[in-house]
Amino acid sequence: MRLSTEPGMTRDDQPIAFSVRQFCTMHAIGRTTFYEQVKCGRLSIRKLGKRTLVLREEAERWLEALPCPTPPRPRRANDLRRHNAPNL
Repeated sequence: MRLSTEPGMTRDDQPIAFSVRQFCTMHAIGRTTFYEQVKCGRLSIRKLGKRTLVLREEAERWLEALPCPTPPRPRRANDLRRHNAPNL
């Protein structure tokens, strides 16, 4: 697993925690989605005063827990015939 804020960074080069802005930028999500993930318990945060942080290990766990997309169902021959049938 390789999370990075800049090209060429390895896991050891990364900070131990990310701000909300860093996390959202890294994962191409918005703040609303971030806080929805926190609210429903899929993502754990830490607080340092008013600052909200996500630990690197938590970011990796969250990413691994995301569902994989299911491949589209193959079309059957009957579906194709019906779809391509001329309108009478």
